[in-house]
Amino acid sequence: MSGRCKACGRAFRKGALAFVLGIGGLKLSRVCQRCAGAGALLVAPKGPVVVKKAHVRPDGVDRTLRILRTFAAAARAAAKDNKKTDFQGATHALGRAEGFEGAIETIKRECGGDQ
Repeated sequence: MSGRCKACGRAFRKGALAFVLGIGGLKLSRVCQRCAGAGALLVAPKGPVVVKKAHVRPDGVDRTLRILRTFAAAARAAAKDNKKTDFQGATHALGRAEGFEGAIETIKRECGGDQ
């Protein structure tokens, strides 16, 4: 024999895990097949639980575009300041600015922002 049923107390060989409602509330226990078939088993999901975001800001695309434009302008200003003293830093800042501008164009094309 494998054990005693936590719901009815009978001995069993093959059991199932189930939540048994008792005085202390729900408790995960092993029960016999008869009790498992007579009740409702609560099953926990085996994979990760995905929570979907319910609230999306309606102006999110426009705010994102504004932030990216600010980053691009700051990178262009840094490139302009560093052009005479630090050539590598200036080219890096220009590359960053072009990257931000490419992201702006992609968002405008894909999300329809800033019409």
